[in-house]
Amino acid sequence: MNTAHTRWIRAGADRRTPFVGREPELGRLRTAIATAAGGDPTAVVILGVPGVGKTRLACEGLAMAAAAGFARFAGRCDTVNRDGAFTPLVQAFGPALRAIAEPKRSALTHDLPQLALLIGGLGIDPPQPLGDPALERARLTEGFTRLLVRLAGEQALTLLIDDVHAADDGTVAVLQRISSGALDRPVLLLCTARSDDLETGRVLAGLADTSLKIDYVRLDPLLPDEATKLAGEALGACPDEPLAALITDRCSGRPLLIHAVARTLTETRLLRAYDGLLGLRPGAEMPLPPGVQAQLRVRLAAADADEQPLLRILAVAGDVDVDVLIRAAGIPQGRALAALDRLYERGVLEVTPPALCRFAHGLLRETALADMSPAATRSAHTALVGTLRPEPGNRMSIAEHVLAAGSLIGPDEAIGHLRAGASRARQLGLIAPAARYLAAAADIARAGTSREVLLGVFVDLATAW
Repeated sequence: MNTAHTRWIRAGADRRTPFVGREPELGRLRTAIATAAGGDPTAVVILGVPGVGKTRLACEGLAMAAAAGFARFAGRCDTVNRDGAFTPLVQAFGPALRAIAEPKRSALTHDLPQLALLIGGLGIDPPQPLGDPALERARLTEGFTRLLVRLAGEQALTLLIDDVHAADDGTVAVLQRISSGALDRPVLLLCTARSDDLETGRVLAGLADTSLKIDYVRLDPLLPDEATKLAGEALGACPDEPLAALITDRCSGRPLLIHAVARTLTETRLLRAYDGLLGLRPGAEMPLPPGVQAQLRVRLAAADADEQPLLRILAVAGDVDVDVLIRAAGIPQGRALAALDRLYERGVLEVTPPALCRFAHGLLRETALADMSPAATRSAHTALVGTLRPEPGNRMSIAEHVLAAGSLIGPDEAIGHLRAGASRARQLGLIAPAARYLAAAADIARAGTSREVLLGVFVDLATAW
């Protein structure tokens, strides 16, 4: 990675935003950390509506645990594409394992070759297929569970699973395994979940009635005085009464929206300072209409010609390597890095080690996707198909992008990627996505590919089922 990338990535680690009105919840996190440090595995599930500050509180918990001597790991479930396998666990443990020097890494993974199916660069060979999807999933579930136990044996640890309501079945199985008594080490599990998502109950049901100590923390919107205080910190001065009333009314106590309002007001220069206060300029109106996505669209509408293609790729890709993002967007590296700097400074995106870029909040991604035309969406998927390397860890992602790109991918190339994705899914015991990829490949093959290719696809499909 070049120095420009390194400079930009390191900059993201130090950003802190004001944290207001959550002292009771912080106290419960401190209690959970103390309980876990005493050897009792503990979980804190943070529930709330979008934009209320769940991720921000969980990250504060990570920082507090780190200050108490815990190792910290974090991954985010993909709210747009839920077909991944153990996605947040790969994000959490993959970079950490690759950073561990030998022979310590070998001691952690020597009898867990199944981890090599999902995490590259471990220096171990993946195991032979078992030929049974249930056994494949069980093997991976056991592998991640045993890895967590071993890491906790080295040092107390905290694991954050963000947006757990969108967790894939493999991640849910690991959480259930952990909570069913497989863990007897100093571990703090942090989960965030939307209280308005129907999947939340299904995912969290596996954590109930177990030996794991669980605290469910529900985040309510900020009270008006707390919202005004947060707005003042974000604006750099206290808002006057009319401006405070507007912010309170428009943002409904959600910190994410308060920050969006503050940034927009600052950037559009609609504020005036007087007597130590900030107010709207005479004749100015609050530029944000009601509605969550309408307010977030203001954040995205300011994107310039270099920023727009980066945002389109980021919207369809989710978490993506910075180098992949730049290549797929088709922008010269220097201009792309400058554009990423601007988006970062405006709070639109964030970067996490190792060099993964993503929207600063899931709501921003959902808004960006909703505003993309079908043609723009397909074009972005096509760019990612041509950019991602066809290595094992990417094959299912490439297949998903092929499906979304449709006819923009040539038939022979599309069939090849879909069959490779299906092979990878079968290797991980994921039969439903494998069958979906092969069914799509069969449809393409019927339209004019040779009979031999069509027969091969049907054989793959029959084998998968």
